[in-house]
Amino acid sequence: MTPSYVFTGGRVLDAAEGTLREGLDVLVTGDRIAAVGAGLALPENCDSIGVGGRTIMPGLIDCHVHVVAESLDLWSNMTAPASLAALRAARVKDEALQRGFTTLRDLGGADYGLVRAVNEGVIAGPRLVICGKGMPTCARVAMTGRACSRIGWARWGLSLMALTMFAPPAAP
Repeated sequence: MTPSYVFTGGRVLDAAEGTLREGLDVLVTGDRIAAVGAGLALPENCDSIGVGGRTIMPGLIDCHVHVVAESLDLWSNMTAPASLAALRAARVKDEALQRGFTTLRDLGGADYGLVRAVNEGVIAGPRLVICGKGMPTCARVAMTGRACSRIGWARWGLSLMALTMFAPPAAP
């Protein structure tokens, strides 16, 4: 049987109207909001949770995160062992969930393993939408000069991204 919870005694954010509404309950069945309203018909064995006047609102979505970039030190992030990066990402995801984010859109670094870890219940965290590995990983390839001719930096063998990460060599 899917667990159900009803949150009572709070203010519900009506995002469409931009107002907080009093006197409404929020019924959650499984991991989904099933109903919002006053005097809801509740399923058997539904747990009631009083929220004491706190605000109940839909989960937040962060559309630009890098869950594997725990530090601003890009080199440290890039060279961290995969297992350490994954454990750090799990902490970042859990902290985001505790702040109310139920979906994160990762724009570079996270891979499908972090998506599966949440889906399979291995780690707690928000849903994760990924785009693949980030540009800094590609910068190492660009340093060879093979990927640079279209960008215009073939003379130095650097891509634009590599220029933001490394000081360019002296021009010949």
